[in-house]
Amino acid sequence: MEKMRTFVEFIVPHKKIPAGSAIAHEVKDRDVKKLNIPPNAVEFYFFDSPSKSADPYDAQDDQHNCSAFYKIGVRVVDAAEAKRLRRKPRAARGKNANKVVAIGLTQSQLREAFWQTDLKLHSHFVVTRSGKLRGIRENNIVVNDRGEQLFPKPPATTTEKDITLLSLPALRRRPKNG
Repeated sequence: MEKMRTFVEFIVPHKKIPAGSAIAHEVKDRDVKKLNIPPNAVEFYFFDSPSKSADPYDAQDDQHNCSAFYKIGVRVVDAAEAKRLRRKPRAARGKNANKVVAIGLTQSQLREAFWQTDLKLHSHFVVTRSGKLRGIRENNIVVNDRGEQLFPKPPATTTEKDITLLSLPALRRRPKNG
């Protein structure tokens, strides 16, 4: 049985590649707080690979045990606040400003249609480091630069005070006659 190595793949926006370009690194474990997140990365995920190659990009061809996608952001907002925060779409300019792009819609109308669809599909949005809003799917995890989880909220840790309050006997009162 081959020993699996753990990798992280950061997705970085790229003007010529709509899905973004990928930066892969080998890591010792899947601890998000230990990661050195590139400043321009928007999301990342972990995967295991049996690849023996020294090049982490060869490991991308044989991925196993892929984690959920981690989106990198500043904060999480609900759909109502995202609607309020969203910048007005800039009007198309130039000689092709009113040119029909698809389905009988101009470019600005198409942008607005995509935004309305996003509002219907997502209940929460992440505000990225660049200020953009991105929808959060149910299987996404949102973290900040320091690796702290923003969404879904991690369970609260129990403190000694909580344990003391739980262990105190409850006061019982006599029922009123009457």
